[in-house]
Amino acid sequence: MTRKSGISLRIKNNKSWNSCWYSRKLEYNSLLQEDVCLYIFIRSQIIDLFFGKIFTVKLCRLNKYLIIHLLMNNRKIFDRQVAKYFLSMLYDINKFFQKTTFLSISTLHDKINSLNLALTIGKLIEKRIKFRSRTIKLLLKEFKKVCNGVHIQCKGRINNVDMARVDSMYLGSVPFQSIKFMIDYSFIVSNTIKGLQSIKVWICR
Repeated sequence: MTRKSGISLRIKNNKSWNSCWYSRKLEYNSLLQEDVCLYIFIRSQIIDLFFGKIFTVKLCRLNKYLIIHLLMNNRKIFDRQVAKYFLSMLYDINKFFQKTTFLSISTLHDKINSLNLALTIGKLIEKRIKFRSRTIKLLLKEFKKVCNGVHIQCKGRINNVDMARVDSMYLGSVPFQSIKFMIDYSFIVSNTIKGLQSIKVWICR
């Protein structure tokens, strides 16, 4: 819990992990290799069929069970063919790793979500729209109407400059030092011409 590690109890410095499991020293290497193989296999199977519709893929291990959690954009894409496709993918994973695997799928019902805001800002930045442009400020004002505060932080070569820097915008109050408030946090990376830019969004409900 030091400043150098970048992980602390402060809400502003907290990070979310793609994998969630606990292991002993002897099992760590094998489980880590399994996670890497699973991520490569899932992305190779899903990226063509659901491009742009799946936000995150997380793995969770409970005893001898493996849970694959998919966070998707829209529920309307589900039909019989998609269900058969997921069942065949689970069958291949069970056969290869010899573990009981479950699939958990959730969708973003709430439009007032930090992940939606981070993705829209990332797409705008990839289209060469400046970080402090009028469109992004209007997005902040729309989100501010239904919440207590919004805080956005962008890190990288902002506005296609040569030197990397950190810039942030906020409306309302987002208390990072308190745990009484419900704060929704998201982190994405946008790919621009000048390199990668990280976008962090905090929304205080």
